[in-house]
Amino acid sequence: MIIQQKNNYKLSIQLALDGFSFLIYDSEKNRIVKEKEVLYTQKENFYDWLKVKLIAEDLLKRKYTSTQILFCSEKQTLVPKELAKENKDKDLFVINFPLEKIEMIVSENIDDVVILSAINSDFYNLIKDYFPKAKWKTTVLFLLEQEQTQKEWNVKLLLLNNKLHIMVSNKNKLQFYNSFSFQTKDDLLYYILYVFDNLDISVANSSIRLWGNQNYCKLMSETLERYHTDVQLVSGNLKIGSKTTFGQLLLSNL
Repeated sequence: MIIQQKNNYKLSIQLALDGFSFLIYDSEKNRIVKEKEVLYTQKENFYDWLKVKLIAEDLLKRKYTSTQILFCSEKQTLVPKELAKENKDKDLFVINFPLEKIEMIVSENIDDVVILSAINSDFYNLIKDYFPKAKWKTTVLFLLEQEQTQKEWNVKLLLLNNKLHIMVSNKNKLQFYNSFSFQTKDDLLYYILYVFDNLDISVANSSIRLWGNQNYCKLMSETLERYHTDVQLVSGNLKIGSKTTFGQLLLSNL
C-alpha cells in the first residue's frame, strides 16, 4: 500500500519491552490506513533491536498531524499531588522501587495524583530523538483518563502481552492500582478475583472495563461474565474495527 503524505493522518504507537505496534489513522475518512505489530525476538539487546526496527519502518519517518506514544513501564508508583510538591520525585519513587543508574523518572499529573515511572535513559533518548514532537503517556495515565461508569466501583483492566494492569476507583476516587505478570488465563482470573475480595468490591454495584491485547481481553471478558454482570471490552469512540492485537488500544489513545 502506498501512503500519501496528508495532514489529516494521526500516528499512535504502543511501546513495551516485548516490542511495539503502531497505527496510522485518517481522521477525515475515519479509517485505519495502516497498522502493524513488531515483536521482540530477544536474540539481541532490546535497544539495539528497537533502533534497527524503527529505522526500518519508513512510515514512522513521516510527519503526522499528531503522534501519540503509549509506554508501559515496569516500575510505576502513584503519589498524592500535595506530597509530590513537598518532595523530590526520586525520594518518593525509591520508597517503593530501586532506581538503577541507567534509569530516569518521568512524572505525569492528573487531578490530585502524580504518576512516577522509571524509564531506561537510552530508551527515552532514542524515542525522543526519533519522535521529538510526540506526546508521551504511560499505561497508568491512560487508565486514569478513561471515562468512569455510573457504578460505585469502577474496575479498569489493561492487558498487555504478559502484564495485567488493574485500577480500581470508588465513587470516582482512586483506591488501588497495581500490575501483575501472568502466564495463563487462570493467573489473570486469580489476580482479578483477589483484588475484588481484598477491596470488598460489590459485584452488584461495580463495572469492569477491559483494554489492550484483544485476544486476552475477549477471553477474559467471556470468563468474567460468569462472575459479573457488567463486563465490557472497550473498543474506543471511533467504532472502527482493527485486525491487530493492540489496534483498539491504539485507537483509544489517539
